[in-house]
Amino acid sequence: MNFTITMIEVVQPGTLATIQDGGRKGYMSYGIPRSGFMDPYSAALANQLVGNPVGSPLLEFFGRGAALRFHTGCMLAITGAVRKFSLNGTIRQEIGALAVYAGDVLKILDIGYGNIWYLAVAGEWKVEEVMGSLATYLPTAMGGLHGRPLKKNDQIEVEVRPAKNDRIRIPEDMQPYYGQSATIRVLAGPEFHWLDPQSVDLFFSRAFTIGFHSNRMGYRLGGVHLAASGYDIPSRTVVRGTVQLPSSGEPIVLMADCQVTGGYPRIASVISADIGTFAQLAPGNRVRFREVEANTALSVLRRQEEKIGQISRIRK
Repeated sequence: MNFTITMIEVVQPGTLATIQDGGRKGYMSYGIPRSGFMDPYSAALANQLVGNPVGSPLLEFFGRGAALRFHTGCMLAITGAVRKFSLNGTIRQEIGALAVYAGDVLKILDIGYGNIWYLAVAGEWKVEEVMGSLATYLPTAMGGLHGRPLKKNDQIEVEVRPAKNDRIRIPEDMQPYYGQSATIRVLAGPEFHWLDPQSVDLFFSRAFTIGFHSNRMGYRLGGVHLAASGYDIPSRTVVRGTVQLPSSGEPIVLMADCQVTGGYPRIASVISADIGTFAQLAPGNRVRFREVEANTALSVLRRQEEKIGQISRIRK
């Protein structure tokens, strides 16, 4: 198979653009967060559409306004919150994979109700790995392109494979729906029993609002105050999806760049299959929680993985 080196030029980065992948595995004991995709399902779809392994590096964007120029032809995939984009000024609405050619400029026009979108390219990103990953971790300037967000005029080198198809559409039943509200399934956390009875009822019956100080480390929730028998614990392991309750009574849901230990009660954990839907909620959006058992969480995740696996058959 012939490979070609291309450059992807950042014409405009949008609100926040970084290189991400499946994250750093095996370094939590050294205090290194995993990082990686905020919406693993949408990222996996993008990678599978262009024939890459699901954890391969790609570009992750928050918000609209980004624009990219491709210096040679390649096959790319767009997934996540994007609903409308332009290619050389021509408006397109199909979300999936498509071929682009030398000099093409892609611009994101509308991201609908979601918050995050992905761009994968068929090939290998020629960016230096840090601890086995290209994932950008902004707090310590680790990974990605010099450990920082992408900026105007950046050029990223990719070794691309020839395109096998001009266009691949994602089947309707595989496209996630992002709204201004969501019901997210959770497992009870180790300190869930610290909540008083009224707070247990509030946690599952009331809608929380995504705070405007949310970021890749954690989403702060407002609008409902919970009470617990205590708010401090000896530092314990936390992971993406852990729901912590600080003394303010307003929960924090930890996200991809979260720390590896925390000292607040862990009242719940967002199930893996729903973490992407939760990540897509924008500040001001609303979320409700519903408790499920571990076997349900595993079953839902397996079905999601099966959907992703079906993309390889569509691609052929």
